[in-house]
Amino acid sequence: MLRTFVIETEDGTSQGTEVIGWDPQFQQIRSWSFFSDGTFGSGFWSKNGDSWVIKSVHTLSSGQLAESIRVLSDITEDSLQVTLKSSSIDGELQPSREPVTVRRVPEATTKTVEGGQE
Repeated sequence: MLRTFVIETEDGTSQGTEVIGWDPQFQQIRSWSFFSDGTFGSGFWSKNGDSWVIKSVHTLSSGQLAESIRVLSDITEDSLQVTLKSSSIDGELQPSREPVTVRRVPEATTKTVEGGQE
């Protein structure tokens, strides 16, 4: 599965792409992420009841190593909740954050008009 995303915070906006698929070496769902600021990394997914737990390691654009454990829950067709259970940068624990609700943005529709697309 391939997804693109936009993260909007008080500090600005960043974009990214994530590839989610089966890793036959580890016999587990795995993801690879790439962000517009140069950050990249991967995560290992495991099912826990109705939730998914993702253990990730990313190299930040600064070169620092970030590790996290996130839980995806309350999953519907158009939204889910992301809870950051733990996070560290270069081994230093980071402050906790409130859970975030992620919503699917409907794909933009284009209509064909005479002479091309609008």
